[in-house]
Amino acid sequence: DTLFNLPRLQGEALQLDSAYVLGDSSETVRIQRLRFYVGAIRLWRAQQLVYAFPERYYLVDAAVPQSQGLVGQLPEGLVYDRLELLLGVDSSTNAMGVQGGALDPMNGMYWTWQSGYINFKLEGTHTACPSRGHAFTFHIGGFRGPYCPVQRLSFGLSPKRNQPLPTLYLDLDSLLDHIDFATEHHIMSPSEAAMHFAAYFPRVFLMP
Repeated sequence: DTLFNLPRLQGEALQLDSAYVLGDSSETVRIQRLRFYVGAIRLWRAQQLVYAFPERYYLVDAAVPQSQGLVGQLPEGLVYDRLELLLGVDSSTNAMGVQGGALDPMNGMYWTWQSGYINFKLEGTHTACPSRGHAFTFHIGGFRGPYCPVQRLSFGLSPKRNQPLPTLYLDLDSLLDHIDFATEHHIMSPSEAAMHFAAYFPRVFLMP
């Protein structure tokens, strides 16, 4: 079963480093890097936990198509009506320090100077950005209050026996529309701006 699909922009699977013209304007956006952590994936039925994914965290990377499908065999006869997951790495995992696997700092998702994981990384260029080369950088992370932007996402489903996992996708159109690139184009530390950015995630991770 596959849980994640390719991020989508303008009705199609995202092509990294491709220029997209935005609506009727002359503005263009180019996504160069997109990565995020998902974890604590749980399936529920009538408010009771019926299955928890064995891996604590997965790293989804737009540049690595095979990372976008969390493929696994669900137990035979399983019935569930809700999928829950975390977008980002929770405080207790962060407090354990550097780890391996998906959480290996070699994946480029760890702040050595902050001693914590980056939950969501989005980099590219947008012609509305006043920065050098019109570049934008959004590294959303942190785990100490008051700036802990990890988000819990929940998706309701009709209960069916042996139901495959839903295929979720990131609606980049909605996310980009939410950002005012003329004034906001650089977040690289835990902050109120990072919290505001992360608060929008439950509205842009969708089921088809």
